[in-house]
Parts: sequence; structure tokens; C-alpha cells
Amino acid sequence: MKVVLAGINARYTHSTPALYCLRGAIEEAWRRSGLSGKLTIKEYYTSQDRLGIVQDIVLSAPEALLLSVYIWNGELIGRLLSDLRALLPSCRIILGGPEVSYVAEAWISLHPEIDLIVRGAGEEAIARLAAAEFDTSIFGTKTPSIAPLDFGSQAFAYRDSDFFGLEHRYIYYESSRGCPFSCSYCLSSRSDQALVAKESAVVIAELELLLAHDPLLVKFVDRSFNADPARAREIWRWLIEHERDKRTRFHFELHPGLLGEDDYSLLDSAPPGLFQFEIGIQTIHARTRALIGRGGHFESERAAIIRLAASGAFHLHLDMIVGLPGEGMEEISASFDAIALLAEAAALEGSASKATGIAFKAEGSATNAAASTSTASAPARGHSACAEAIDSRQKALSNRQLAHGASSSGAFSAGSRDCLFQIGFLKGLPGTRLREEADRYGMVFQSSPPYEILKSDRLSVERLIELGRIEELYEAIGPSGKLAQTMRRAREGSESGEVSLFQLYRELQEYCGRAGFDIRTRNEPKLTVLLEAWLAEREA
Repeated sequence: MKVVLAGINARYTHSTPALYCLRGAIEEAWRRSGLSGKLTIKEYYTSQDRLGIVQDIVLSAPEALLLSVYIWNGELIGRLLSDLRALLPSCRIILGGPEVSYVAEAWISLHPEIDLIVRGAGEEAIARLAAAEFDTSIFGTKTPSIAPLDFGSQAFAYRDSDFFGLEHRYIYYESSRGCPFSCSYCLSSRSDQALVAKESAVVIAELELLLAHDPLLVKFVDRSFNADPARAREIWRWLIEHERDKRTRFHFELHPGLLGEDDYSLLDSAPPGLFQFEIGIQTIHARTRALIGRGGHFESERAAIIRLAASGAFHLHLDMIVGLPGEGMEEISASFDAIALLAEAAALEGSASKATGIAFKAEGSATNAAASTSTASAPARGHSACAEAIDSRQKALSNRQLAHGASSSGAFSAGSRDCLFQIGFLKGLPGTRLREEADRYGMVFQSSPPYEILKSDRLSVERLIELGRIEELYEAIGPSGKLAQTMRRAREGSESGEVSLFQLYRELQEYCGRAGFDIRTRNEPKLTVLLEAWLAEREA
């Protein structure tokens, strides 16, 4: 029997790990049932020619076609189905993945070409289908939901032969599934997504197999890698010891509130660039966190991020979400200022460490303590507290660089790329509690992917458009050292004292509107001219 497992990625460098997991489930089911067949994994990307994707699948002449459907490829796959059915009239077309799992009946109604949609984790359902030679009638429904297998006991997904095709792609690795937290906007918060993790010894054994192929980047897809801090340290310790002189880099999503001194002590020994950490702060407001079921306290998270940055060894990525329940422009402004300035402070902390070769563990402990203390004040003081810490670190950095024969002029340019702040807009994903509670907050979301918020009881359509323009400008200016320094000049140049960074970007987007400037540009010379003209108008 010929079976094709197909995924369409957002870009060429990405891959679809679910395909490799399902392959193992199918092959094991065939082995147990005394069956055999030909399995082919095919990966495409969304910018590929649609007809080319269809033709490539058809040339494999599959008897069963399994498509992995996500928010980034759902609309494209929907457009492929009628062509695939026309050219493969007897093929069993089976869909799975989060984009179809929670609206399965709607997909079946809209796309009669579909034979089956597997809801939830797919390994067990696909194994049963494989044992039945992909007879989709065995479930008695076109939308079965089968209890998943124990993820902790599942075999390693990849084979040696896979890595030739993955040579120039990210390698996604899954050491756990589910999440211990309950953020209402996230599918991982569902009751059927309880955290299940592989033992650290199993993870290390699988990493040995994976790392034998010397990949460039391994992205752990775990929702909160350090949910079990002791387990996380065991894996980090092994990677630090065994990958110190290798080229592979590792990406993790962290919860900063779970970091402790044992973690810092271990991570301080990591070589520069080995790890990169994505940290979702989302909002600084305790009331909002309570509404969305997200734990943690921004004050302690801020101190943890500054401490993590002090090693100078990691790239950090801080996230914020615009449009959360109960948040209007005032709350968004406070979060923007606090998180953007935290990213700047963390970048400067990392730059200072790298400029002098000192991780500020002993000599800089007083400065670190002062930064942590000053930035651990109430959210209303977040802007000024972080600004004070930045000023202190900038002075220390300049003095240390000069003492070591280095120039201070490019300090922030280098550091800014070590801690990035990214603004995202709330998405009302089907299957989430937030989507079900949308009316409670006056929320309207896009009816199709990416399901972004259109308005709420606290944010009008006009305000969200304005926020989108602010985000576009920050994306262009914030991460760039020279341009960010220009914004800092504006921030410090007010006669009434330092002004809100958010307010400056708000003013800038208004100026762009008056000047007819295309805010989508990433051309630095054009942006430099824009900023200088805007500053001249402000200072006139």
C-alpha cells in the first residue's frame, strides 16, 4: 500500500515533526499486523506553486494521503483538496492537526473531498487505520477523537535517512507534550492537553542520535521547557558538557518565574550562543493574567530575565500580546514600555558581559542586585525603573569597555540583537476557552486564519489599526542599534523628563500618516531620514 504523509510549512527552513511521529506509528502497526507498504514523507512550504504541490503528490500515486493542517497552511490545504480529489479519485484523504481538530464538522461540510479528520493527537488513531489498511469506516464517524498513546513511551521520531532532506531546515524536537499552565488563548491549556514528558535519560539518548548529524538549530517545541526545573537542568547540563565546541544551537521556550539559583549557576557555564530562550511575558498586569488564567508576577520575571541576561551567553526573545481581555491603550502602553525597556536593559547587561569577558557574577553583583531591585517595583513604575537600570548599565558598560580598550559607540547595536522584544496580536483560536468567551469581552476575531482580533470592548477597530502601525514601526526600528539610539534620544530629550516609549511610537506613526511614509519599509537610510525629520519637528 502506498501512503503519503504531507506537510506544508510556513517557510523552507521549517519542518513538520508530526509527519515523522505518524510514520513510526504506521510502521509499528503494519509490523504488528503482518502488513507492509510504502511510506513517503513530503514537505512543502506555503510560497510554493499550488499546482506544483498537487502534481508532486499525485505523481506518488498514494492510496492514502495524510495531510497535517495548521494555522499557517489551512487555507492553502483547503484550496488543494478539490484538485487532489479530482486527480486521485480513489485515494483516502485524511486530515489532522490543530487547525481541523476543533472545527472538524465544519471542514467536512465545506470539503466533501475529505474521508476522515482525526481530532487531537493522531498516533493511536492513525495506527488503527494502518492496521485496517486505511479503511476509514472503522470508526463509524468521519471525525473520530481517540485517546492518545502515552507520549513518554513513544519512540524517537527521526531516522538517519531523514537528515539528508532536513540538512538546511530547523530540526524540531519534542521532549514533552501539553502544558501545566492554563492560558485561555492557547490550545495547550485544554484539559485534553495535560503535560506529559519523556524522562531526561530518554531525551538525552534521543539527542545523541539527533546530534550525530550536526544540525544547525534544534528547536524544542515544548510549551514550557522548564516546567520541571530539575529535568530541564539535567538536559541543559548534558548539552553544555557535550555540545560546548559544536556548531549546533538549541532553542527553548522558558517560563522565567520557574528559574532559580540552581538554573542560573548551571546556565552561567554555558558557552555563548549554545542556547536561545523565548520568554512569553504577554502582559505586566496581574488583573489581566487572572482573567486569562496565566500565572506569574512580572516583577519576579523581570528580575529573572535581567539575571539570565547577565551571563552574556544567550539570545533572548521577549513576547507581548496586544488585545488581551480587559486591556485598553493605557494597559497596553504600560506593558509595551516595561517590556521594551526590559529588553533594552537585558541587552545592555549581555553586552557588558561580552565586552569585558566578565559575567558580572562577582564584581557586578551589586549592579545586578540594584537592577533587579529597581525593576521589581510596581508595574506603574516599570518604565522609569527599567530606564534607571539602563542608565546605570550604560555608564558601567562605557567605563568597562574603555578600561579594556574597547569603543563604547556600538555597545547597544550589538546588545539589542541579544534580547529582542516582539509584539503579537491576540488570536482567537478555535478550541480555546478565549474563543468561547469572546462575547464576554466584546471581542470579534477574523473568521479565518490567523484569527486575529478585530475589536474588543476596550479597543476599537481604529485603535487596533493604530496599534498595528506602532508594531510595524517598532519592528523596523526597535531591533536596530542606530535607530534605537535615535529613539532613545527622543525619549530623553523632553523638557518634562523622560517620556513613554509607547507614546513616542504613537507620535511617530501619526507623523508617518501626515508625511505619507510607508511604514512597511525596512530600509535603514529611509528610516534614518524619517526619524531625523520627525525629531526636528518635535524639537522645533
